[in-house]
Amino acid sequence: MTRPGMKQLGSPEQAGPPLSNLFQARAIARREGETRTFVSKREAKEFLIDWIVAEARRLDVPLSEVERKMLYASSDGWTLPEMEEVQETFNSYHEAVEYELKMTNLIRIVRADVDAGGQEEYDAWIEAVRVLSRERHYLLDLIEASDGPIRRRTSRWRLLLAGLIIFGVSIGIAYWVGHS
Repeated sequence: MTRPGMKQLGSPEQAGPPLSNLFQARAIARREGETRTFVSKREAKEFLIDWIVAEARRLDVPLSEVERKMLYASSDGWTLPEMEEVQETFNSYHEAVEYELKMTNLIRIVRADVDAGGQEEYDAWIEAVRVLSRERHYLLDLIEASDGPIRRRTSRWRLLLAGLIIFGVSIGIAYWVGHS
C-alpha cells in the first residue's frame, strides 16, 4: 500500500534524485583542499540535508519524499514553498516520534563520520550548523536531539584546562585565606 508522499528514495526501483550540484561541488572542493563557506542559509541547509540523504541511501534506509522534505521545515527561515502541504501530508501519514528517531539515528551516524573524517568535513558541518543557528530550523532540532551540538574537537581540552585553572585558583585563595 502506497501512501501519499511515500515514494521511497532508498528503494532499488527509485534511487531518488542525484545529490545536488552543491553537494558534488563540495566533495570536489574537499578533494582539492578548499575551505568551505556558505553564501546563504539555504545553501547551508541543503548541504546538511544532502549529507543526511546520502547517508540514508548508503545505509539503504528508506526515506520517503515527505520525510526528506520535512528536513526543510523552519518557523522563520528559508523553507520549501510547498512546506504547508508537506506538513499536512506528514501529519496525516507519519508518526512524528518514529520519524524523529529515524532521523536522529541517521544524523548520529553522519556526525560520527564527520567527527572521524578530515578537518575540512568537520569544519564544513560546523559552519553549516553555525549559519543556520541564527534561525529556527527543524533540522537543527534534529541535530541537537542526536546528542547535542557538535563542539570543536579541542573543547574538551579547553574545558579540562579551565577546570584545572579554577581548581588552582581555588586552592590558592584557600591557602591565602588560611594564612592571613
